[in-house]
Amino acid sequence: MARSISPATLEGEWIHLHEEDVGARQVFVRVGAPLPRSRGRRRLALRAGGGLEASSPGRADAPEPLRGSWYLEPPDRLRFVWAAPEAGEECFRLEAVEADRLVWVRIPPGSG
Repeated sequence: MARSISPATLEGEWIHLHEEDVGARQVFVRVGAPLPRSRGRRRLALRAGGGLEASSPGRADAPEPLRGSWYLEPPDRLRFVWAAPEAGEECFRLEAVEADRLVWVRIPPGSG
């Protein structure tokens, strides 16, 4: 992405629309968007000031919550730092940032 990304653009609640993923690209939409039925979806809440709440399908498809923090690394990186030490960090290259849609590619640990 060539332009600077405002953290306010990312704030809010997002849900993984895995049906639209292509290869390594993951698609998230705002909570409340119409979605096809699914056994489980990753949910993210990116709070003002960097707070992060998430849940992902776990054992028996029950949501497993995680907390942490998030921040942008210009020009196009989004980083999650999880409070649980075993969860570590995640880093993504943002490919599309729209009012109701995010598209990113996970950056493998140790590669950037």
